[in-house]
Order: sequence, then C-alpha cells, then structure tokens
Amino acid sequence: MNILKKQNSDIAILSVLFEIVVFSLIFLSIGFLYNRTDPLLISSKINFLLILILTITLFYGLYVGLIFIVIFTTVMYIYYKPFPFQSFAENLITTLICGEFHFYYRRTIRKLNEEKNYLLSKFNQLRNSFYLLKLSHDQLEKSFLLKPVSLRSILLDIRDMSIWDEEEAIAKLSNLIAKNFGVKSGGFFLIDGDKYIPKAFIGDPFEINRFNVMLNKALEDKDSVFLSEEFENIKNYEYIAVIPALNCEDTIVAVFIIKDIQFLSYNRENMLTISIIMSIYADYITQNKILQQLNLATELLIFEPEFNYEILRLYHLKNRFKIDSTYVIFKYDKELNISKEEFFLFIKDNIRAVDLSTNLQQAIVVLLPMISYYGAKSFQLRINNLLQRKLKIDTNIIEERIIPFSDYDKDISVIRDYA
Repeated sequence: MNILKKQNSDIAILSVLFEIVVFSLIFLSIGFLYNRTDPLLISSKINFLLILILTITLFYGLYVGLIFIVIFTTVMYIYYKPFPFQSFAENLITTLICGEFHFYYRRTIRKLNEEKNYLLSKFNQLRNSFYLLKLSHDQLEKSFLLKPVSLRSILLDIRDMSIWDEEEAIAKLSNLIAKNFGVKSGGFFLIDGDKYIPKAFIGDPFEINRFNVMLNKALEDKDSVFLSEEFENIKNYEYIAVIPALNCEDTIVAVFIIKDIQFLSYNRENMLTISIIMSIYADYITQNKILQQLNLATELLIFEPEFNYEILRLYHLKNRFKIDSTYVIFKYDKELNISKEEFFLFIKDNIRAVDLSTNLQQAIVVLLPMISYYGAKSFQLRINNLLQRKLKIDTNIIEERIIPFSDYDKDISVIRDYA
C-alpha cells in the first residue's frame, strides 16, 4: 500500500510538470503566431501572461507558479531587449500573492476535512455501538435470558485482553464467531502494509491467496464480500466470505476469511453481524497500536484506553490545524445531597453524543471535541443550571475547572493533580 501511494505521488508530480510544459508551449505558440516580436504579449492592452500565471498559481500553488515565472523569464531574457523589469516584477508579485491565497484556502479546506473525518469516525463508532447493543439484546431474547453474558460484555472483555495479550484476544474473538455464527473453517489475518499476518484459525490453518477475486474486491470496496450471484461464475471457489475489519477512520487493519460455515448460519444478517464485530475489534487494534507507540510514563496514563485514544486524535488536530478542544472537570463534594455515582451519571446523561466523559476518584472529566474555551464555558453554565433546576444542588459547592488543550503531558499532569 505504501508503494502504491509513492507511485501515485510520483505520477501526480509528473502530471503537473507535463501540464506546465503543455500550457507554456501553447501560450508561446499562440504568442509567436500573433506577434513574433512580442511572443509573451506584454505590449497588449490585456496582460494575458499575468492572467495565465494568476490562474495557474491559484490552482496549483506557489511552487508551480514560480516554475512558470522561471520559464517565461527565460523567454523574456532571450527575446526582449532591454529586459522588461516592470512586467517581470508584476508577474512575480502576483505569483507570490496568489501562492499565499492558495496556501490559505488549501489549509482551510484540509482543516474542514479533518473536522468532517473526525465527526464521521465518531458517527461510525456510535453506529457500531448501537448495532452491537441491538445484537446483544437479540441474543438475550433468543436464549430466553438463560445466558446472562451478552455479546457486548464479551467484546469488552476481549478489548481489555487485547491490551495485554493480543494473541489470546484474537483467539477468543475467533472462538466467539465460531460459536455464535456456525463458522467451521476460517482465519483472522492482520494487515501490515502488503503483508497478511495470520493470527488465529477456526479449523485447519491455511495460506491466504492474494489473487483471490473476493479478497481483492473486499479490500478495494472496503466492504464484506460473500458468495452470491456476482460470483456465480467461480467454479472452484476458495472462500465463502471475506470480511475486512475497518476501524472508525475507514482503514482496513485486518481481514476475516470464512472457508466453511453451517448451512443455516450462512445468511446476510450473520455476515453483517460479523462485519460489525470485526469493525469494533479493528478500533481496539488501532487504539492499542497508537497507545503503545506513545511510550508515555505510567503515571500519565490515568484514563481508559478509548478516552486516551480520542484525546490523542484531538491533540493531533490541535497541533496540525489549530482546532481547539477542551476538558471540563466537575469535582464531587461530600456536602452534596446526592451520591457520587448519581452526580457522575447525571453529567454523563447531559452531554452530547460526540462528547466523552470518564470518572476519576473524586471528579468527572468531560472532553469536548472541537470546542473552544468559550464554548466550554457555555457547557459548564448549562450543566450548572441543570444541577440547580433538576437536582436542587447548590453549584457553589462544586469545584469546577476548564482546561483548554495546550500540551498533552502538561494537561494530563494538571488534571491528575487537580482531580
């Protein structure tokens, strides 16, 4: 995948250079045909050269505009005596100004795209969580409440296990799929660049076929693929289903391949359910990988993995695009007329779907993604009003603090000392 990205980047650069040469030749050809003594049409009432440079620089950026300046300055030096310094200065200044506008608008678009991608990833997480909750409820109904362990609780156990023992977590996940969905033969493969790393098998181990039609289609479409009318022309099929594990950032981190399954279990609903489970576990893999790469001091890891993962993503947005986020801390006091658990639960029930919260010993920390200090202040006042109106709590007793994002280590140290 990295090789493909590099090749695409090289192709894009060559394409831009080719377009520069073509545009330059077209303009010079028209200029020579119109006026051989003034091929750049500098003496014309309309400065066509300036319009071309302005358009190219706004579209491609400063570097491409400077390449145009170099090309046409060379032509000026050859064909114009004396050298037209005024025209050269006008073109150069216009290129610099347009390059600045291009940089600003491109940065703004990238910033908005990052915000959109973060919100989409949160939506994907919420969608998966909702569907998993539905699956757990359906499972309880089918077993008539004789088995109190839900699918959700099992996945949470697997998530906790994956932090310390990834091999055992993947093996347990494979057993869960085999037991609940009738899979008799299958394999779980982690994807690392162009490598497929086998991690767990249901039934006999097997080698993955990189040229399999279903596998390539699943990776290309980023969607589950299983035998259907689309693949009816495949006579000696290897796989019954190929299910990619997409994390909330829409990146494939693993793939689950089914070679054999019970006849009654082979249906679209079960395939969709397995796909949701794989996506949820893909989020666990991504979270663990990022947290392990940090190599932070143990005393700084005061939050649970999901909370820490979201914090790191938001610090990335802060450092790269100056998108602010904020912590709001509410500290519990024994003089309040409700228990600590009720106090924490009330605040959790009154935050947005994209906000996150976690409990420390005597405080609850609320993370407000892409919200500045003033937005956090409004949130704090809203929570205080709700506490006063619904729970009859004197909010003057509660210690509160708003901490805007600045530096990860510094902010976490402040939260740890305060809470």
